Amino acid sequence: MTATARAVASQTASQSALPQTGAEPAQTTTSWLGGLGLFLAGLLGRRKKRNDDKK
Repeated sequence: MTATARAVASQTASQSALPQTGAEPAQTTTSWLGGLGLFLAGLLGRRKKRNDDKK
């Protein structure tokens, strides 16, 4: 086997082992929406606590 054949075989093997990025874009959107929801819930909870302290 020549060096060129080894390089081609190595390249082919590495190409088949690449991760499938971007296969689940909905998961990213869900994560962003969940983070935004937690952020807003935290702000509302903080506001309520401040209002309770003023009474």
